[in-house]
Amino acid sequence: MITFASLAVYRGLKWPFTGSFDLEWTSDRPAWQSVLGRTLAWAMVIAVGAALQQAAFRLCLNAMRDVWPRIYSDGDQRVARLESWTGWVPFLVIAGAGTAAYVLSLTVTLWCRSGRFRHRATMANAAVWLFAVVVVAYLAFRSIPLSISIPACIGICLPVSIWLLVYKVE
Repeated sequence: MITFASLAVYRGLKWPFTGSFDLEWTSDRPAWQSVLGRTLAWAMVIAVGAALQQAAFRLCLNAMRDVWPRIYSDGDQRVARLESWTGWVPFLVIAGAGTAAYVLSLTVTLWCRSGRFRHRATMANAAVWLFAVVVVAYLAFRSIPLSISIPACIGICLPVSIWLLVYKVE
């Protein structure tokens, strides 16, 4: 799952610095189509990754119930913690968190591309700013439950990305 989310964040950082961005930007496609289309595609990829993770948990859980208590002194507790990560709610949390990470990376990259120093904007600068935003957001909002913070991140960053693409990115 980390691979899918990392790939989505990387592509969110890379897209505004590639030729496909310039091609989409110069076409007559509205900005909301570009942003929402890419977000939907990456949300589906992340959802497939989360489904594969859930399937792997389900397949391995029976074997872990038998083996882990013999290996670890707290094997039953470890299996119970792993078992709590199976089902619809963890699937939605994982898929939503990956999608929120993609949308946040796209928003930060478009912000870097549209800033005062847009002629010096690079993917490395966008990655550093994304890391800084994630650290500050974690420190500021770590007490907010994921059921609120994930939809809030997506709900705020998607319109901001569209606005940045329409009015600020040249």
